[in-house]
Amino acid sequence: MRSYLLQKIEWNKEMVNWVKEYGSNSLKNLLNTTCNADILYVYERALRELPGFEIIPNEWLEYKVVSTEISNIPNDKAIELEIQEYRNKGYNVSIRNFIDDAENKMISAILIKNYLGRYMLIKRIDKFIKSN
Repeated sequence: MRSYLLQKIEWNKEMVNWVKEYGSNSLKNLLNTTCNADILYVYERALRELPGFEIIPNEWLEYKVVSTEISNIPNDKAIELEIQEYRNKGYNVSIRNFIDDAENKMISAILIKNYLGRYMLIKRIDKFIKSN
């Protein structure tokens, strides 16, 4: 229990500091009036730090991942450079193939796990990556 409380205190400190410096007026107002600013904070921070990524629930991966072994990456040099850039910044990044129910087709995406210690981010890659 104590560990959770310490993590929550650290989370709140980081959130407040980030919002003061970078947050929108809406987020600043929400932070001042409620303690439920977490998801808007994560959204705005991801938008600023990692443009093109979407926040997804961790449970989403349990039934969406088609394959985890990837080969034949389109624009492989550009994708590899992008992934290396994220890794250099300390992100836990990988490429995965998913089923997109809305479009009823396979998609490939760059996946960042544990963004801010608790969120999953995904950025689509235009072409499907064939697995082995």
